[in-house]
Amino acid sequence: MTRILVVLMASSCLSCSRQVTTSKAAGATSNEKVILIENSEVRKRLKGQATLIAEAVVAADFEKVADMTHSTALQMTGGRAVTVAYQKKARQKTIESGGKIEIEKIDEPGGIVESRSIYYSYVPVTARIHQTAPRQVLLMKSIFIAISQDGGQNWKFVDDSGIPFREMIEKIFPDWPPNLKLPPQENPVVVDGKS
Repeated sequence: MTRILVVLMASSCLSCSRQVTTSKAAGATSNEKVILIENSEVRKRLKGQATLIAEAVVAADFEKVADMTHSTALQMTGGRAVTVAYQKKARQKTIESGGKIEIEKIDEPGGIVESRSIYYSYVPVTARIHQTAPRQVLLMKSIFIAISQDGGQNWKFVDDSGIPFREMIEKIFPDWPPNLKLPPQENPVVVDGKS
């Protein structure tokens, strides 16, 4: 099943309270600390936006998905037009074969960490993938890596399940906070031999 690359932008913000940690971002000077953001409204907004992008993926609204995709991720996959065309083609093949995708669960976001005025986080997402060849249902857990450049108002997501972003995360996001650890990647699990 084609794995999906996603991103999200959306709504309004409240000011964020901060708790300074002693960690420093890669390449940060001694004056640039990595800050753990503890704000329930920012977390709520992050989860809400992750839900919206997941819904766009299920609805095959790949124009919206591309609008919400982090620009670096779009560049790495050939640009907006190439990414949208690929996703549409892959979804059409899935539909023609009788397959489908559903969102099973969107978990609470991980820690939100600020590094050089950029917020980083992640949202675990579980999808139910119905396949016809072979006929089975899979649960696929992935992580939506989340980035906000406006204090948590708008988030962009990168689904790390389809492309080896983790191996390149420091190149993609040079200021990635070292104290923000992503959960381990998991392989899809067959939950039903019949779809």
